[in-house]
Amino acid sequence: MGPHPQYAESQERIASYTKQDWLLLAEEAQAINDELTAACTGGLPADSPEVMDIAERHRAHINRWFYTCDHELHRCLGDLYASDPRFAAVYDALAPGLAAYFRTAIHANARRHL
Repeated sequence: MGPHPQYAESQERIASYTKQDWLLLAEEAQAINDELTAACTGGLPADSPEVMDIAERHRAHINRWFYTCDHELHRCLGDLYASDPRFAAVYDALAPGLAAYFRTAIHANARRHL
């Protein structure tokens, strides 16, 4: 079994990125993480419209920069972020419990679109 089609699509896309593209990509990712962290630490419910909108921006970010990411695939990513210790550590370093919070937001967002 070869690499997933998303991996190949991502490799093809990023091969052409300029330094400016990478800076913009990183800036967008940081803004999403900052908004997500603020929502979590501010006590907004993960399934609130505001937090689901952040999850949707995250999905759109993946679509824009890496590979086609529909809501079903995004749900799988949300599960990975919470269950894989490497991903969970990245999110939980921003705010305790953020990985699970983000998973809940991604699942809620997917439900409203499916």
